[in-house]
Amino acid sequence: MMASSRFRTAIIFGCLLGTCPAMATENATGKDTGTLGKAAVEKSKDSVDAIKTYSIAKKDEALKDAKEALDVFDAKMKELEQRIKEEKTQWGAKMAMEKEVKLEELKKARAAASTHYDELKRASQKAWQAAKANFLSSYHKLEKKFTALKDEGSAVQKPAAKTQ
Repeated sequence: MMASSRFRTAIIFGCLLGTCPAMATENATGKDTGTLGKAAVEKSKDSVDAIKTYSIAKKDEALKDAKEALDVFDAKMKELEQRIKEEKTQWGAKMAMEKEVKLEELKKARAAASTHYDELKRASQKAWQAAKANFLSSYHKLEKKFTALKDEGSAVQKPAAKTQ
């Protein structure tokens, strides 16, 4: 547990310095891969899944895992926002407006997850199960909206091959 705490501290400190490994987007050749470090994303998913099993006795650990998942999500969202901003000029006005609307919906979903995280922090023993369920539900909805928007962007980047 001590090593995990040190790892989290190193990640947070790195992010403050602008060298967050979770935000790494370059591969060994220096080319931008456009994705977060896979290890950070997988750890985030594992953290969210683990929250389901935590009792009130492990509330502090659940809160750390939830915060970590939200931090990784924020980095992914920032990357997606940047990609949308860069590709906006390639789209027509209608598609650009649709992306902006979906991005705003994603931000609202992120705000809802934050609200449920705050409820998780304040949850008493009696309210613990409901608070966990609410947080997990809002987080999964957030991820679903993110994936839909991200995948939609991939379809725009890679037009279907022409058939002859």
